[in-house]
Amino acid sequence: LSSCKKPEDTKAIITVIDVNGGVVAGARVRLHQDGLISLSGQYSEVSDEQNTDNSGKTEHVFEHEAILNIEVSKWVGNNELTGNNVIRLLKYKTVSKTIEID
Repeated sequence: LSSCKKPEDTKAIITVIDVNGGVVAGARVRLHQDGLISLSGQYSEVSDEQNTDNSGKTEHVFEHEAILNIEVSKWVGNNELTGNNVIRLLKYKTVSKTIEID
């Protein structure tokens, strides 16, 4: 007998913190490849956007491994706090990244 086990998801978990190290709820987190064009000339449409939960986290599931830009923003009064980074997704793995916004 063989078991049919579904492979693990290709997943990114992003944690957003402030300059004091506290978690930030309600921040907009966007993972994307905007502007990248494949060798065959196709424009990349890989993108996912979510807001952080009360623990400052978002979870993004993708079909393929990729290198994605991370953009984080949150408005506090009249000030927009932002942070940027890059994440490399690995097939069937969960990759975590912490982004500090200021």
